[in-house]
Amino acid sequence: MYKRQESTVISNEFINASFSNATGKINHIVFQNDTLLTGGPIPDLGLMNHQKSWESQKTSGIRDIISEGQWKLKTFNVKQEKENVIVSAEGTYDTLRMS
Repeated sequence: MYKRQESTVISNEFINASFSNATGKINHIVFQNDTLLTGGPIPDLGLMNHQKSWESQKTSGIRDIISEGQWKLKTFNVKQEKENVIVSAEGTYDTLRMS
């Protein structure tokens, strides 16, 4: 585990996970040379997301109600406890306006 200016990286011989120090969000997670995640998470609150197509990886009938700019990080902590690493990020979203 090591901290850079822009990111915190947790790695061993199997996994490499990078987290943004500015947002607390995942930059990427790679397991044994296979990329598992390339960013996020942005919560899916289930609002107006009723026509998501998993085959095309595109959404249909969804409005952008949450954007990257609305997330405000309060705290971001990474600590090692024996063989485990605990990553915690706490923050809030701006008020959502629905029409």
